[in-house]
Amino acid sequence: MVTFDRELCVLYKQELDRIMPPEASDIVMTIWQSDPAEWRQKYHRSKDDEARLLDRYLDPSDPLKILVVSSKLLRGFDAPILQAMYIDKPMNERHLLEAVRQTDRPYPNKTHGLIVDYFGILDGALRSLNFDGAFLRRAFANVDELKRDLPARVPVNADRIDLHSLAVDGELLATILVKSEPEKLREIEIKFRARLHLHKNNPVFIALGRQLEDLKDHHRQELMSSFEYLKHLLDLARMCEKAEREVDPREEREQTRIDLTELFNDVRGNDDPKKVERVVNDIDSGVRFIRFRGWQQTLDGEYEVIRTLRTTLRKHRLHHEKELFYRVYDYVKQYY
Repeated sequence: MVTFDRELCVLYKQELDRIMPPEASDIVMTIWQSDPAEWRQKYHRSKDDEARLLDRYLDPSDPLKILVVSSKLLRGFDAPILQAMYIDKPMNERHLLEAVRQTDRPYPNKTHGLIVDYFGILDGALRSLNFDGAFLRRAFANVDELKRDLPARVPVNADRIDLHSLAVDGELLATILVKSEPEKLREIEIKFRARLHLHKNNPVFIALGRQLEDLKDHHRQELMSSFEYLKHLLDLARMCEKAEREVDPREEREQTRIDLTELFNDVRGNDDPKKVERVVNDIDSGVRFIRFRGWQQTLDGEYEVIRTLRTTLRKHRLHHEKELFYRVYDYVKQYY
C-alpha cells in the first residue's frame, strides 16, 4: 500500500488494524528524531530488523500480508509474492513504472499483478497511449498482410524488448502489434529515452530526443497510425545504435558514473561525496573488467556481476544496504 506521506502510512495502518488482525500489516518508513514518540516506538527499526520484517513478508505462511509505505521499497525490492499494489500518491513516470512492475514477478499460482489506483495517475498514463480498439484492429490487418510476405524466421521473443533488438529485428515490431500488446509500445519509448539519457549532453542524442517527442506528438494527435509510429521508432532506434557506436567511450563512462552517483545520493541521502566517488569508481571499474557482451542473458554473467557488486559494497561496509544493492544492480544490468 503506497501512501502520500508518512502520516498517511500511520492512518492507513490504524484503519487496517480496525478491520483485520494487527499482525496482518506493518509500516516500513524512515523515522526521524522529530517524529512523535509513538512512531519511533512502533516503527523505528535497524536495518537488520527491517530485513527480518521483509523476510516475514516473503514467507507465504507468515500472517504479515500488507506493507504500508510512502517512499521505501518502491524500487529494488524483489518480492515475487507481491501481487497487489494500492497507490494513493502522485508518482512521476519513472518511479511509477518501477513500482508497478514489482507486482508482475512470476510466483507459484500467481496469474497476474493487480494495481489499484486511488490517485488517478494510471489514467493519465493510459490516455497518453491514445489507443483505440477498432483503430488497432485496422493496424493489425496491415501487419498481417506484411507478415505473409516475410520469409520464415525463428520466432522472436517480444516479452523482452531492448533497443538493440528493436534496431536489428524488424519482425519484432510486427510481432508486438500482431500480439495486440500496446503496452510494449510504451515500453519501447521508455527504453529509448533511457538510452538517450545516457548521452544527455551530446547534441546528436539531444536531436534524437526531439525527434522522439515530435513523433509521440504526431501519434497522440492521430496524425499517424500505431504501425507507422512503430516504423519510425524503428528508424530512430537504428540511428541511435549507429550514434552509440561512434560515441566517445570516455563520455559514456563518465555519464554512467554520474548516474551511479545520483543513484547513491537518492538512496542514502547526502552521503560523504568522497566516499560515494570511491564506491562508484570501484563498481564501474569492477563491472567493466568482468562483463562481456550479452552477460545479462547468461547465468555465469549475472553471477559474476552480482559477486562483484557484493564484494565492492562489502569493501565499503555497505553490504547490508539491500535497497542500494538492488538499485545498483538494476542500473548495471541495463546500462553495462
